[in-house]
Amino acid sequence: MRIVSFVLILIFINPLSFVIGNADAETNNYYNFGFYDSEPVTSQDNFTVSGYLNSELNQTFISWSISNFGSILDSNSFEFYGTEKINSLYNYDWKIEINPINLGICTCLITISTGINEILTISKPIFIMDGTILNDSKTKPAISILSPMDDLIYTNELIISGYAWNYDATIPNVSWSINSVYLLEGQMTCQLEFIELSNISTRLIDDGPEVHQNSFNIDVDISPFDDGWHSLYVWSHDSIESNLINSELKCIPIKIDNDSPIVVINYPGILDYNFTQESMIPEISLLENSPRLSFDGSVSNDPFWGRNGLSFVWTLVEIIPNIYNDDYNVEVIEIISGIDEKVFSLTTDNSGFFRLTLSVSDLSGNIDSKDIHILITNLNPIAKLKINGQDVMDGDDIVLSDFNELILDATNSSDTANDMESLNCIWKVNNIPYYEDCYRKFIWPESVTNDKFILTLEVSDNDGLISHISIAVLSDEPNNNGYYMILLLIISIIFVSYAFYKRFNVLEDNIPKW
Repeated sequence: MRIVSFVLILIFINPLSFVIGNADAETNNYYNFGFYDSEPVTSQDNFTVSGYLNSELNQTFISWSISNFGSILDSNSFEFYGTEKINSLYNYDWKIEINPINLGICTCLITISTGINEILTISKPIFIMDGTILNDSKTKPAISILSPMDDLIYTNELIISGYAWNYDATIPNVSWSINSVYLLEGQMTCQLEFIELSNISTRLIDDGPEVHQNSFNIDVDISPFDDGWHSLYVWSHDSIESNLINSELKCIPIKIDNDSPIVVINYPGILDYNFTQESMIPEISLLENSPRLSFDGSVSNDPFWGRNGLSFVWTLVEIIPNIYNDDYNVEVIEIISGIDEKVFSLTTDNSGFFRLTLSVSDLSGNIDSKDIHILITNLNPIAKLKINGQDVMDGDDIVLSDFNELILDATNSSDTANDMESLNCIWKVNNIPYYEDCYRKFIWPESVTNDKFILTLEVSDNDGLISHISIAVLSDEPNNNGYYMILLLIISIIFVSYAFYKRFNVLEDNIPKW
């Protein structure tokens, strides 16, 4: 029977599971798992694949398989028992004898695995030939794809990385093609054959000192592609005697998401907002202490991928005019974020000019924002006055005797909740400030000589808004000032007359008589 040599090519069934050369892990008690020689095997006869394993366990299992284009051609497993520890680890040397007699000419993959919960896997290609020039020239190149990963979302750029080999240790070329599918579910990805591929790009793997084990890393600009499902096809190829020899065609389903989400904010009676920053005109104007506002951003969506995976960030700031110039300052009031934060509730207890911003980002980091400007106008305080326990209204009259006192009570004056503690009361007599405080005892002012004056209560908040009540205060004593003045005038006249009279009599007594 003729022994047929074969080539084992590195083919990742799951790219995440395989490592070229060796694997290091500090979980599940396994460390430093690898090949003694990570180079591909090219053989016509029986050959050996060997490696090492360091583990904290004194018993371990190793399994291996040989595959060709995803089909398992041969497999087995074996068990090790440790006898001696070095640096707290059991050291195992494993060896696999391969007889290719039942495998035939192929470009194959040998995969070795170990582990319990987390499986560590290493692999490398094997090229098996029959030794004839004709068949050797038809041996397919090998390729292994490390990235991108299946079904992940990419934006603007993706990196194609992996390894490629030829049976004769030369380096093949690598080509790729991205074909659009667009279907939301993605069931139609990876349906094409070589002959159907379009927009093919090719890269020569650099054969330089920076290249390690025939590796390649290709940056692909995907910004021109529309959002949706796409099939990424990658393969290696070589030209031998004018014949183009392709490796197995690798296909990775990928999602492309280049477009930002569309932000929509709904408010009862208003759908979607447009705002010009330069105008500073509010879209919503209302009075302080109005009903709570609710803004709904849940209808925001990604143009292709929908609403799944969207994150929401609401930012409320107050825009405060700068008293020194035409600019303004911004003070952050509240920020909430999360995938479930689709609604923002705004209380109207505080007056001011506010900007509410909703920023929506998708899983790829694409982001869009929309602003709403809200003007909440401050309410004037409401002045309320009681005098001696009785409610008094603006324009009322009250009577006060010269020797009695009034109890002035404005403590029932009110404002919105945020301004209540800042209320201040000023009492004015004939528009001149006289007292401060919202609860006072009051007597007839000494400065008032008439029988009437105007008493004014001014209630103000910390925003400078004022409400007032004015009443007329009357004296209960008759006004005798006129009589006093007349009496004083008469007494003055009598006094002056008497003085002149006395002076005239004195002068007459001093005149000599002859």
